[in-house]
Amino acid sequence: MASNNIGMNETSAKYIYLPPSWPDIRFSLYLVGEAFSIPCYLFVFYHLLARKAARKTLYNHSTIVVLLFNFISLTIGLPLIINYSRRGFYVPFNPAICYFHQFVDYGIWYGAIITMVWLSLERHILIFHSNLVSTARGRLIFHYIPLACVSLYSPIFYFCIIFIRSCEHNLDATSFLCGGPWYRCPVPASLSWYMAVCHDIAPIPLIIVISGCLLIRVVVQKHRLQRANGWRQNRKMILQFIFIAATYIIFDLPLVTLTVMRRFGITNFGTNVSTFISPMANTPAIVISYATVITLPDLKQKLRMLIFYKPTQRHVTASVRQT
Repeated sequence: MASNNIGMNETSAKYIYLPPSWPDIRFSLYLVGEAFSIPCYLFVFYHLLARKAARKTLYNHSTIVVLLFNFISLTIGLPLIINYSRRGFYVPFNPAICYFHQFVDYGIWYGAIITMVWLSLERHILIFHSNLVSTARGRLIFHYIPLACVSLYSPIFYFCIIFIRSCEHNLDATSFLCGGPWYRCPVPASLSWYMAVCHDIAPIPLIIVISGCLLIRVVVQKHRLQRANGWRQNRKMILQFIFIAATYIIFDLPLVTLTVMRRFGITNFGTNVSTFISPMANTPAIVISYATVITLPDLKQKLRMLIFYKPTQRHVTASVRQT
């Protein structure tokens, strides 16, 4: 996850005062957050995938992809982080576990945040230029192809970096991510800057700018043009986007700021808070399911049915056949 930019290695915290109970507090927060979030994910997936109308709704597609990436991070990446944070090393230490954790931490985490950038931009198309996706060809060009390219970009990019790049990887069981994909196997400076700018720095500011522009356009359309009907039609989509975007902005912006400052030479910036900021990058995977579930239509009725569900009893009436 984005914690890889700064390093989650506990040895970096030896110059920072931390409460003695901080590892236990973080472990408890992660564990409780994961335990409550997984059922919420399953509830959301069921209601977005089981109903044909929800599956065919275009704005749900990018949301499902973002949720899927975060669900993988929650169920695979976060347990590995918890295991490492508690022990300070990987148990069991296995190259397959190291490489898989690196792929989830980079390919899946960045896949979610880069797809979120497209989700932000796509809302403009779906709300203000819906004619572009009114035909099958338009949906293919302006919806399905961009979503596929954006969502697959990061997993493919980091799969090549981690598994295909010709380099002898040296793994360290005592380092977070076993040292990372470029531990004693650095990438060229140009590629390093490309990843820093396009993957670490740009996505969150882009989400902020695109989200701000969307909200301004919606407010202008609603009040100046008196188009309340358009607001009611797009209300669920706009609210869903606001909650998901706010989740990323709140929990990832501090880490992006820290990354930018350190990338440009201010190495001591945020030293006293970096140990607290880094774990915040894992929070969207926990919180985003709640940000989505509260925008589901007829949520109260669905929760009531789930809690008070009673299986229907089938009554079989025996018939007597006269002979």
